Amino acid sequence: MPGRRPAEAVESFLAPIREAIACVAPHAYLNVKGGYHPDKNPNALILNNGEAVRLGRSGKSLAVKQQYDIVEEEEERGSYRVTTRSYIYSLRDSEGEIIGYHFHPESGVEFCHAHFRKSPEYGKVHFPTGRVAIEEVVAMAIRDLGVRPQRSDYGAVLKAGLDEFREWRTWA
Repeated sequence: MPGRRPAEAVESFLAPIREAIACVAPHAYLNVKGGYHPDKNPNALILNNGEAVRLGRSGKSLAVKQQYDIVEEEEERGSYRVTTRSYIYSLRDSEGEIIGYHFHPESGVEFCHAHFRKSPEYGKVHFPTGRVAIEEVVAMAIRDLGVRPQRSDYGAVLKAGLDEFREWRTWA
């Protein structure tokens, strides 16, 4: 998502993520630890300072970590844009992680994948997924895991964020 300045690009990137998370955790805090400027090292986005945030009374929680770069754009989309370098999205219950969506190519696993940690046999298997947006994780939590949305317009919010994500992503 573009911006004329690096900080504007970061805010443009963060806005739909904040909106998506607010659909299930309206008081959660996204910390970017000062990551509003291009750097040779990736910037970090961390939900709730690394602690999983409770999703209402569902007994479920969500943890989100991303690394991103701010890059100067050479096309007409904007002067700067943000690109995701890695992510870990984890949905949990009181017994631990239900499912984790990961992309962290620096670890040697160079493809987007999921883990099903509750399965003793398959907990360490990297199930290929393709790229996953946080909007998709939130939608699944609502649709399949019994998490109650915290705003009445959650469907429209998640669709708008996902549409924007798909429009501006530079890798799939």
